[in-house]
Amino acid sequence: MTNNDPKDPGKRTVSDELEQTFEFFEDDEDSPLPLSDAKQSTDPVGDQTVEFDEPVVDKDVDDSPLSKAFGPTGTIIEGEHFLDPQQTFLVGDKTVDLNDQESDDSPTLDADDLQALQEDDAGRIDPRQTVDEGLGKTFETPTVDLGNPQGLGDFPTMELESGMLSDVPDLKETIDPDSVLNGNNITQTIDARSLSDADKQIWGLTSDFSLSTDNQAPPAVPHGAVDRDDITESKVLVPGRQLAGIGTDLSIGSDYELIEVLGEGGMGTVYLARQTSLDRLVALKMVRPLADAKAQQLRETGRLDAAENNRRNQFLSEAIVTGDLDHPNIVPIHDLALADDKALFYAMKKVDGIPWSKAIMDKSQDENLEILLKVCDAIGFAHARGVVHRDIKPENVMLGEFGVVMLMDWGLAIPTSKCKKKSSIQKAASLGGSPAYMAPEMAAGPVESIGPASDIYLLGAVLFEIITGRPPHIGNNLTQCLKAAVTNQIVDVSSRHDGELMQIARTAMATKPSRRYASAADLQKAIRQYRSHAESIMMTVRADTDLLQAEESNEYTDFARATFGFEEALTLWPGNEIAELGLDKARVAYATTALEKEDFELGLSLLDDQHENHRPLIEKLQHGQHDRDSRRGRLRLAKQVAVGLVAFILLGGSGALYKISTEKNRAVDAERQARTNARLAEAKRAEALENMELARRSQVEAEYQKGIAQEEADEADRQRAIATQKAIEAESNFQLAAANERKAIKNAEEAARQEQIALQQRSIAMKNAEEAIRQRENAVYEAYVAQIGLAKARIDQNEFDDARRILLELKAQKSDGESPGWEWQWLWQQANQAQDDKPLAAAGRNLAINRTATQAIVTLDDGTTQRIEIDDAGEITTAEVGQLPKLGSVEVTAISPDQQAIATAGADGIVRLYDAKTLELQSVLRGHSDEITSLGFVDEQRLISGSRDRTLRLWDLNQQRELAQCWHIAAVNDLSLSLANGRVRVLAAVADERSGRAVVWDLVAGQFQRVGDFLEHDAPLMAVALSADGLRAASGDRSGRVLVWKTNAVRPVDYASRITMAVKAISGTDAPNKPAAESELRSPQATPFSELIDSQNDNTLKLTPADSQASPAVAHTDAIESIEFNDDGTQLLTTSDDYTIKLWDVASTRLTKTLRGHGGWVRDAVFFPGNDGRILSTGNDAAVRVWQPATLQETVAFQSTESDAPSLQTRPHDDEIWSASFNADGTKIVTASRDHTARVLEIDPKTLGFKNTVDLVDENGRLQEGSPFVALSLAVDPSHNRLFVGSADSTVRVWDMGSGSQLSSAAGTGLNTTLAVSSDGSLLVTGSSDEDARFLVWEIDAQGMIAEKPKFRLKQHQTTVTAIAISPDNRLIFTGDRNGLGLLWDRATGKTVGAALNQHLGFRINAAQFTPDSQQLLIAADDQKVSRVDLKTLQLLDVLPHPGFVTRLSIAPDGRSAATLAESSLEGTLTSTVTLWDLSNGKDRVIDRAVRRGEAAEGDAAKKQRIVSVRFGDSETLVTSHDQTSGDFVKIWRLGDAKAAVDQVLQMPKKLATLADAVPMGSDRLLSLAGDAAFLWDLKSLNHIRSYRSHGGVTEADFSFDGKYVVTGSRSIRIWDVASGRSLQKMEVPHDGAVRTVQFSPIESDYTFASGGEDGVCRLWRWDPQQQAITLIKELQVAGTEKATIHQVRFSPDGNYLLSVGDDAVARVWSVDQDQPPRLFKDKESDAPFLCGAFSDDGQWIAVGSEDRQARVWQLTDDGEGADTPRSVLQGHADQIEAIGFLGSDPRQRRIMTASRDKSARLWDPRLSDRSGKGREILALRKHSLGLTAVDATRDGSLMMTASRDGTIILWPAGYATPTM
Repeated sequence: MTNNDPKDPGKRTVSDELEQTFEFFEDDEDSPLPLSDAKQSTDPVGDQTVEFDEPVVDKDVDDSPLSKAFGPTGTIIEGEHFLDPQQTFLVGDKTVDLNDQESDDSPTLDADDLQALQEDDAGRIDPRQTVDEGLGKTFETPTVDLGNPQGLGDFPTMELESGMLSDVPDLKETIDPDSVLNGNNITQTIDARSLSDADKQIWGLTSDFSLSTDNQAPPAVPHGAVDRDDITESKVLVPGRQLAGIGTDLSIGSDYELIEVLGEGGMGTVYLARQTSLDRLVALKMVRPLADAKAQQLRETGRLDAAENNRRNQFLSEAIVTGDLDHPNIVPIHDLALADDKALFYAMKKVDGIPWSKAIMDKSQDENLEILLKVCDAIGFAHARGVVHRDIKPENVMLGEFGVVMLMDWGLAIPTSKCKKKSSIQKAASLGGSPAYMAPEMAAGPVESIGPASDIYLLGAVLFEIITGRPPHIGNNLTQCLKAAVTNQIVDVSSRHDGELMQIARTAMATKPSRRYASAADLQKAIRQYRSHAESIMMTVRADTDLLQAEESNEYTDFARATFGFEEALTLWPGNEIAELGLDKARVAYATTALEKEDFELGLSLLDDQHENHRPLIEKLQHGQHDRDSRRGRLRLAKQVAVGLVAFILLGGSGALYKISTEKNRAVDAERQARTNARLAEAKRAEALENMELARRSQVEAEYQKGIAQEEADEADRQRAIATQKAIEAESNFQLAAANERKAIKNAEEAARQEQIALQQRSIAMKNAEEAIRQRENAVYEAYVAQIGLAKARIDQNEFDDARRILLELKAQKSDGESPGWEWQWLWQQANQAQDDKPLAAAGRNLAINRTATQAIVTLDDGTTQRIEIDDAGEITTAEVGQLPKLGSVEVTAISPDQQAIATAGADGIVRLYDAKTLELQSVLRGHSDEITSLGFVDEQRLISGSRDRTLRLWDLNQQRELAQCWHIAAVNDLSLSLANGRVRVLAAVADERSGRAVVWDLVAGQFQRVGDFLEHDAPLMAVALSADGLRAASGDRSGRVLVWKTNAVRPVDYASRITMAVKAISGTDAPNKPAAESELRSPQATPFSELIDSQNDNTLKLTPADSQASPAVAHTDAIESIEFNDDGTQLLTTSDDYTIKLWDVASTRLTKTLRGHGGWVRDAVFFPGNDGRILSTGNDAAVRVWQPATLQETVAFQSTESDAPSLQTRPHDDEIWSASFNADGTKIVTASRDHTARVLEIDPKTLGFKNTVDLVDENGRLQEGSPFVALSLAVDPSHNRLFVGSADSTVRVWDMGSGSQLSSAAGTGLNTTLAVSSDGSLLVTGSSDEDARFLVWEIDAQGMIAEKPKFRLKQHQTTVTAIAISPDNRLIFTGDRNGLGLLWDRATGKTVGAALNQHLGFRINAAQFTPDSQQLLIAADDQKVSRVDLKTLQLLDVLPHPGFVTRLSIAPDGRSAATLAESSLEGTLTSTVTLWDLSNGKDRVIDRAVRRGEAAEGDAAKKQRIVSVRFGDSETLVTSHDQTSGDFVKIWRLGDAKAAVDQVLQMPKKLATLADAVPMGSDRLLSLAGDAAFLWDLKSLNHIRSYRSHGGVTEADFSFDGKYVVTGSRSIRIWDVASGRSLQKMEVPHDGAVRTVQFSPIESDYTFASGGEDGVCRLWRWDPQQQAITLIKELQVAGTEKATIHQVRFSPDGNYLLSVGDDAVARVWSVDQDQPPRLFKDKESDAPFLCGAFSDDGQWIAVGSEDRQARVWQLTDDGEGADTPRSVLQGHADQIEAIGFLGSDPRQRRIMTASRDKSARLWDPRLSDRSGKGREILALRKHSLGLTAVDATRDGSLMMTASRDGTIILWPAGYATPTM
């Protein structure tokens, strides 16, 4: 509301309730804020309010305290505190509303600032003031009791707006100590409906949960989130479920078993429970009953029923809201149901984790922000669906493993106008939430003001707690906390929490919703921006540290690191001013260092002359650069001079020195001569007086010459000194030059070092970039894999719209020319099965198509219609041709046979007829009093309508009047009619909420005549259909059942009998707990019917717990929506709420097609007229679709298209398939089976069915293994893992229990009612068919082969031997016969030992057994005794008496006890008794008894039971076998000293023959004998492991390159002609043992094939079609290695190499043409046997599957070496991998397919370019019921095939098309 908006009298604010409010500022000249500068509101809050719309003071003029506090926008900015301008100040008796300020980012005023203002302006501000702020930093204020506010003087009592605190004198005194609002748990969730009346009154609520309106104006018309209409449970269909309580008997079947209480809430209790149907743990929430006191109080006031209904509806709302919100961060709802006591509950996913509230303090802020962002995702999704949560807080967020975040507790959620399910949701009529987090409107109301903005506040409150560690509102109790929420008083926190993130929280917590973030996405965006800012700030701090280090070290690398850090910080946040200043500082410092180091160019490159502060440094750098250049010039000149001087010295100087030296020598010689002359002159002085003058002159001349020489010497010395000086100068200059050179070299080295550092940094940067690219590619890849998985999940859930959207988005991400992977193509194929589809304006409800199939009318959920056109090809040309005028809500339409009229009807009960061409209304038919549900034209003049008013009405369209009507016991949901042979037959579906019936009527003389009622449905009937001739009907109900029956077989109901039955049911004990269902009151002659059952996957042979109640198979898994016959009545079409359309063959009731593609309930579907097979459908996904089932390519199991091969309709083999593979062009598949057959199956490319099936059978018939005769006895040799079975064909067979293969047999062994095997497995004793020998002793070799002839043939018995035993020490044999004669024999000699044992003469001996120590023998016989004989003395020790014939006997392994089975018969009753005996004292105790009475009632299964065997496992385990008419079972007993208790009861599959015996095999396996076979079971998984029965097995089969021949392997190798199925050649004993694998070479014109067997040898063979001969080419074996079974051989695509894998865990790649050792590939981490292998299409890779559940991939190297580490390992299967193959030739889309015993096939991306060594699972394909044995694909990858031990083949198409022949 703005200042100029008129006040809404229906709304009241806090200030409306204040008795007096004064202006904040006096209107005087000294006021810092004169009223003249403010806008006076025409709608003041309270009595007087000043709101600031404009800047109120000039900051340059007014310097008063308030003007200092308020900025130019009126924002308080005093100190470092900030105050949002929205907040309202309550200062003493004065109020200031700052709600209309322009900015939410303004500073706030804290307590110190306010105190300063009070002191500076005490004359104008009351010192008793407090502050109430809505956004920003808050401060601590005294706790104020709103009943008597302290600190406010005589402040009046406040009565707040509805939902606020009411007028209460003193809350501390008036609140009950037990009151919820007096509690101190301020974070608990409060729902007004759970409060006491006193608490409601305190919160301003009435006792019926509505808001108090005392002394208030009436509320305005609500325009907010909530509509106040009520709902009832009838709007939601809630099924019943069986619930077993904690500690109850779990033997009684139940849907859920409660285990323990997980927690309790305001109105519900959450249990840990097990959902038995899926055997998984779930969280189960149930409505908690009202407390007795509360219930009694409500009952006394007459409000109990209303309160309980209110609670139930609220609980329903919570379940519906949560169930509609399918989001990864919202806990999914699995089920909503009623328990037996009508208590509501729902089951949801059990989230393993802890509440966020317990972890929030332990997590970092960044971790908490990540969790909050996920919560925002959930809230954003909920808001988009029109749901407001209202209770967001850490306590309601669960944190699971692997980053799982779940937003819980939607109990307070309310719908907005956008919510599509608001009609099914309880509307909130009261307030609620957690006070510590509440938005003001949530505490103050009205409820209509609560919307998505309230959730934004709650998210902000959680963010506040993340920052500060406490919620925003606090108080001593809930009342004070509510007060803080009402006034938006936020707790004061330390200033250290201030900052950008706190501003985000405060913006989200703005008082006015309009000031908060507009959406959760906007809040997320702000938080993400903060996180990027925070990262930028962190980088700035780190860069600043680097700069300090650089300034200390003066190293370039440190400066570069700091500069780079500032630059990266600015990249993350361009507005980071600190980083910008730091970058400038770093560059200046960097440049200064460069100046100091005379790197002037580097310094100049760092600076910008546009920056004023850079210019002085730039000038210095430029000056230094100039000086350096000048200095370099002078240096060059000096260097040249120095070079010249050196040259002078070396050349010119040397000549001068030589000249000076010569002159000096001459002068010396002259001086010497002068002295000589002087001596001569002195000597001859006397003689040469006359020559004295001459001598004097000579002396003078000599002196003169000496002077000259001295001068020359002096000159030479001077010249030498000059030269020396010059040399010294030259040397100095040289040294200077050398120093400069060294400096230059050093500088060059430094430059090189810096360059190296730069290169290293560049390399690191490149590596980081590459890593970033890799991480990005990984992220994109992981997103792709996740989206593929999500698309598959959507398809599995029938959510095809979303699946198509996801797949289209993935395809758009592919680069041009890059095709999607196989997984995408397969999913796209599955999601687009319809021939054509078009969107509708709303969800489709009903269809009507004209006779020519050119137009159809679709009735939409919004009550409108849409007419569509269809072309001849069946494509929808337009879906927007036109609508019928909307004169009422249309529910159903029909088109007249002549296509001239269209009839519509709907909720108003009126039928309207329109002209089909002009769409003009022609007539209106009135008569029904309720909604019309169905219409049908009899002909052009008559119409029949069915209605919820329980009637069918016949209308005359010409006269526009009703002709006839008929009434039913309940509403008519559907009708169908037929016109044949002049008879009009009508079928009506009639149902109430419990059950239904189909009623058949004939129109006779224009009136309805009742033919009869069909009463075989136990659930409400939803749809019916009549065949064209009216003789066959189909009906479908809400449980998904569809029944087909003949209309002439129904009879009218005998209401007298029904009334009698009903009276008995009411008054008697027939049905004390529930009323009789419709089917329970049916007539004695029930109508015969056939039920349609979708049992494609019902092939599992599996044990089931006896107390389990598995749901019976039905046609659909959800309610039936429509049924229709085709024109000739041979096919039936059904649609369902399970999102599927199903097509059925009426004659066989077999499901032929399942059409999947609708993204919601399929509401209606019709056949195109004319039996062309096309179908038109519509549903809740707002689409209309055209289907062509004949050409539909879906994922299908084996299905024959041949009408004369009914045995092939479900699977190609009756036993395990061991191999299957395509031929070269992908048109045929060859299979090999345990049933000793191979079959060639030709694929029909249109339907993907199989045709022209060829059996590959020997001319002598199939080889036999086992026997079709009944198995009568068994024995086990555990030391050799062998099984001995005696059959009625007088043959005992030996089986290898591990492989399931028959090893040998012994014939002529009589009836085989008994046999025995020695403990060492070397001896077998059997009966005999020859009267000359009553029993036979056979020897057995180490391979399990029975000798051809028996060792002993013994005849001492006169009658048939009926009991045989061998002593544990293998010395003695005991035989007993029909006459009671017992004999002991020496095993070695075959001679009798001692006298005959005659204790039972005259009575048949049934069983005998030696004690474990071989010292005693126990014999059981028909004389009702067990005798115990001492074998040393052959004396009778004692007799154990029994109540009947003793038929079975078993002694415990420790010899301390024995168990016996006795049978007695009296007057037609057979009693079986199991007795446990203590052999130490002969004491007995009966532990089980069964009775079989011949006259027992049909349903009394317990009285038709017989115990047939008893066997010890270990000494504490006993197994008893039970033959019961309703299903055989086995009991496993645990024996203790005090009692024997049944540990487990296992129901045997009904498809097996009568149970004859059961033998425990250790603690985890069980062997049973039934019919002609023995079966081995896993007691942990209850799965069938292996069978030992007739037939041998073909281990593998493969096509030749041209598809003409097939090679098969078993114990022999055979070549077969594909065209005729005839065997062409057989190679006996190709290996020492069974042949495990065979494969033809892919090389054309070469019929080479390879084989591998149990002898560990691979052999290469050549088939010559001309000579019809098989020739051995080559034998491949590694010398010196142990014999290890070869499991599979595979040729490379070019045929040059052969891959073999086997038990030694080594993959070998052999050269086919060259004799050289194989390349070996082994994983050093595992020794598990390799079971399968394959080459890639390019021959560069091999893949192997292993027994350790892993697949491995290696690359073939060129150097011939192998590898002990695979390139990729694929992990994910739960059991061993039995088949493997490559899919796709494009390396970018290369996939590996694997098949495992875990019942799944998986598609992998091996990630060969990724060196992580781990592949990635892309898809898991599961449709088989037993383990998989084969997987293969066509060469183009368009079709994949899997085969299984369940005998089925499944095709998986990915764009499969007709292959090119």
